[in-house]
Amino acid sequence: MKKTKHGDYERTVCFPIWSDYEVKIVFCEDLGKARKARYGTSGASDNATALHTQSVNGTSHLFFIIGNCPTGVVAHECWHAIKAMLIEWAGVSDLDNETVAYHLGYLVQKVADFRNDLIDAKIMPQILGVKSKRKG
Repeated sequence: MKKTKHGDYERTVCFPIWSDYEVKIVFCEDLGKARKARYGTSGASDNATALHTQSVNGTSHLFFIIGNCPTGVVAHECWHAIKAMLIEWAGVSDLDNETVAYHLGYLVQKVADFRNDLIDAKIMPQILGVKSKRKG
């Protein structure tokens, strides 16, 4: 697994049905530094362990601290990205439960898969309750 030019790890999830909206998942040591490298400002409070940021061009970034990203935090930040995609990007005025649930589940799984890949590569420590080796 290779670091980005910013010194962190990034993977992109694309939603073709929503005009190719992209969510970039970033695992980093320092949220403020990772966000500043991409947006010019840190945008993170000192005690934050994760952060969502949306740009104007149909892209969201999800930033997570390596080794401190429990599943509840992942789901929380993914909700912000899905809401930004549906309401702020696509202009959906009435959120349908199944549409939100489907896209939220999809994104949470993509973040979990990336987190597991970082665990498998020994970049991130194993998190209690998260298996580092996947079968199949």
